[in-house]
Amino acid sequence: MPIINPIITNVTATTATVGGRLGSSSLVTEDGICFSPSNPTPTVNDIFISDTLAARWENTLTGLSPNTTYYVRAYAKSSLGVGYSDVLTFKTNATAAVPTGTVTTFAGSTAGTSGYAEGTGTNALFDGPQSIAFNAATGKLYVTESFNNSIRTITTTGATSVVSKAVIGYADGNLAAAQFYGPKGLSFDAAGNAYLADLGNNVIRKIATTGAVTTLAGNTIAGFIEGAATKAEFYNPSATAVDASGNVYVADRSKILSAKLQLQVW
Repeated sequence: MPIINPIITNVTATTATVGGRLGSSSLVTEDGICFSPSNPTPTVNDIFISDTLAARWENTLTGLSPNTTYYVRAYAKSSLGVGYSDVLTFKTNATAAVPTGTVTTFAGSTAGTSGYAEGTGTNALFDGPQSIAFNAATGKLYVTESFNNSIRTITTTGATSVVSKAVIGYADGNLAAAQFYGPKGLSFDAAGNAYLADLGNNVIRKIATTGAVTTLAGNTIAGFIEGAATKAEFYNPSATAVDASGNVYVADRSKILSAKLQLQVW
């Protein structure tokens, strides 16, 4: 008889998904899943679901009882009889509770209108918001925007204010003169300094609490090179994170998905 390997996923209070794989299907005329809440070795004489013949298949078990242990195994029929996989068990969730809460618009248009406008709550407009981060040093939420090429803050009352908004470019210096290209992931250290993934410029920027903008790492060339700050290359960096020791980690999106590069901040 064929080898059958069941897999259990997506267990809820009343449902579960069970998949199977046949080691050989040349002689099989029917396959599927059998299960029971009381029989530790369920058979096709218990509850079963047949499936179309395939090397892989899955079935969703419905109408299950919450907080109940079920025994399940796959089966396959041939002219020789019925073969079963090993028995697996799973327990359904206690309740079908769904997270509850009230969703409100903190800042920005409830109609989805894009643009640029400072204001409080729904009077503000954004265009392409990419990342949000909370700065404990200032008590404000920071938002980066690609299409407005800006960095903005939101207070606890929902009032927005601009930190930087300039034409697309690349320039260090004071925030009033600094330029970015599609600012994306933003994070803060304990002192309130910001570390920004400047996606379009392929660099990591530091915005000090004084407002001074410097390039922490990268040379604007899209690539992948480890090394000293000015030698390192990134390719569309998209996120940053700072640990308690002041190390900055970077997600370098287009070259290696979810890769993280550790930098030492001096």
